[in-house]
Amino acid sequence: EDSDAEGESSGELLGEAVTRAVSASTGVSIPIAQELLMKVADTSNVLKPCHVARKWAVRVTDEFFNQGDMERMRGLPVTPTCDREKQTRVGLQKGFIGFIKTFFCNVATLFPGIRDSVDQIDVVREMWDGYDDKMLEEEVGVFPDYGKEPVMPTIESEDEFGEELSTVMSREAVAAALGLPNP
Repeated sequence: EDSDAEGESSGELLGEAVTRAVSASTGVSIPIAQELLMKVADTSNVLKPCHVARKWAVRVTDEFFNQGDMERMRGLPVTPTCDREKQTRVGLQKGFIGFIKTFFCNVATLFPGIRDSVDQIDVVREMWDGYDDKMLEEEVGVFPDYGKEPVMPTIESEDEFGEELSTVMSREAVAAALGLPNP
């Protein structure tokens, strides 16, 4: 039997063992446990060491602000957390921590193994009290003009020689891909 197939069956057995252990130890159904832990993983930038949390703060707010810029360009209402004209990077991080901390603490009662990570949220929140956006951007290395033009979706491909190509999608292609009317 090839090693890939062997690895898959071993992985399945391990997955089943973990499933039984999680269900038995927490009393939480596996689908719910998976959803909870996936949400923790997805929003865990505020649980990282401070130097990592700062970098993620810039990345996340760049994504938000680019979305807001695209909404504004299309004449759509700008999502409040995505409006670079009304929000600050640091303010968004403080607000997010205030919003998500109780969730993380509740998940940690079900999964005590993540307690140390959840305790880090207080360290990160305290760190933000000493920052403003200019300090953050200078430290992380954001270019001053970054984000003034929204990032456009691209199509990644290779040419006949195997070289990577990146082509910006037209507004029409983006609209078609999203099932929206032609801009």
